[in-house]
Amino acid sequence: MAWLGVKWTGTASGSTTWTSGVLAAVAWLLSFVRDSAPPERTIGATALIRRVPANPERGRPMQLTWPAKEPAEVLDYGIDWRERQLGEDPLVSAQYEVMSGDVSIDRDSVDPSGYSTTAWLSGGTINTRSVVKVTARTQSGRVMIERVAINVRER
Repeated sequence: MAWLGVKWTGTASGSTTWTSGVLAAVAWLLSFVRDSAPPERTIGATALIRRVPANPERGRPMQLTWPAKEPAEVLDYGIDWRERQLGEDPLVSAQYEVMSGDVSIDRDSVDPSGYSTTAWLSGGTINTRSVVKVTARTQSGRVMIERVAINVRER
């Protein structure tokens, strides 16, 4: 890539021709950041999570991830289901189930607002990853499922 005054062809995907070297460098960097940065969203009141592609080459769906915990901690983790556009159809139940790993679910609940769910997680083994499946049901009978990963590590 030429940085100053030399014609540069292509972006990270090879689809655009730029004539200014400086503009090309800036455009390439911006396209890389835009195309590769994972989106972040707030899940529940306690956890900032992000979707991380499991394997983008194979087109697998993105995985939700909760912040890491230590084995001795008992922390609440939640999901804000408003992104699913429930409208006036609030949640009436939620079930948290450990699919893999060894964290424990101490309790789970639906927020009184009817649009978020929370579970208290405890235990786990250092340097392991657990996956929790969350099944939420709405008043009119909709069923929504999310799988969320959580790493257990020593801080």
